[in-house]
Amino acid sequence: VLFVAVDQLNRGTECMELDERVDLARLNLRAAERAIEYAAFVQAEQYLEAGISMLSAQMWIDNYDICLKLHSALAEMKYCNGSFDKALEIVSDVLSHARKLLDKLRVFSVSIKSLGSQSKVQDAIDDGFDVLAQLGEPFPKTVGTLTIVKEMMKTKMMLMGKTDDVLLNLPRMQDPLKIAAMQILCSMLSLTYMCRPQYVPLVAFRMMHLTLRYGC
Repeated sequence: VLFVAVDQLNRGTECMELDERVDLARLNLRAAERAIEYAAFVQAEQYLEAGISMLSAQMWIDNYDICLKLHSALAEMKYCNGSFDKALEIVSDVLSHARKLLDKLRVFSVSIKSLGSQSKVQDAIDDGFDVLAQLGEPFPKTVGTLTIVKEMMKTKMMLMGKTDDVLLNLPRMQDPLKIAAMQILCSMLSLTYMCRPQYVPLVAFRMMHLTLRYGC
């Protein structure tokens, strides 16, 4: 019913006032989210683009919240549908208009995965480490044996005394910055394995540190 209603309303936008178009943009976002649940990514992309088209030229000023949600979701769908260049363009748009770090979290991962999918692995890694630094999880510029050993010992100390039951019953991670950092680290694990293998143990250790401190 939602899809049918939104499709019909989208055909009559020329007769709508601006506030009605904003309401329809929200409906298109709901339709896109429902389509994503069904893995209908092409249809979701169409609804998101329709929703953006409903907004004014000053959308980032007049309708910031809905504009942010539509663009962030559209970047994800462009990535899922293989339009990596377009995904990066939308990511850049979001990053240039986002008012705070929390508003950028959703597109950070899209940027890194899109670069990786274009075989721009070094750029993806550089972007990943830059984002992690913004999220409070910086990495050293260079890595040697001593750095790896120190992080390994730190990890062993954090695990000391923790039984399997304790680890299996860790609380859910709640901090949005740390959740975003964990998502980036998951992408970085495979990327560093391909191009900067010396960072692989550091990425793995950091993921363990975040899990032990903030939950899983």
